[in-house]
Amino acid sequence: MWYENYGYTQNPFAISSFKESNEFIGREDELNDAIYYISSGSIVFIECEKGNGRTRFLKEIIDNFRGKIIYVDARKIKKNLDIEDLLKTKNGVVGKVFSKLPTNMILLIDNVEELSPVNLERLTKK
Repeated sequence: MWYENYGYTQNPFAISSFKESNEFIGREDELNDAIYYISSGSIVFIECEKGNGRTRFLKEIIDNFRGKIIYVDARKIKKNLDIEDLLKTKNGVVGKVFSKLPTNMILLIDNVEELSPVNLERLTKK
């Protein structure tokens, strides 16, 4: 992309769905369904064309499950995806020092199309 030529990893002019506090409108039924399925322990895939609000949708889910979410933007994964390490990090110092994993966590991976084939395979084995 053009902005990578200037040292940016993201478009500096794009509006971030995570920084905006606009009201979520128009997909309440889909959001409620996703929250229900996530609460019941199901795996949920959210797919849409780029720019149609997937990240904003995920923000709403994160707000609903505050504290129980591990959010990963696949564009920022530089090497191997290590889910166990993500869990330990989420559990703070206790998790890192004692390898204690939190329970009932929800893993949200945004921009999954950016994952390498190796990381996709690792994810499906967990």
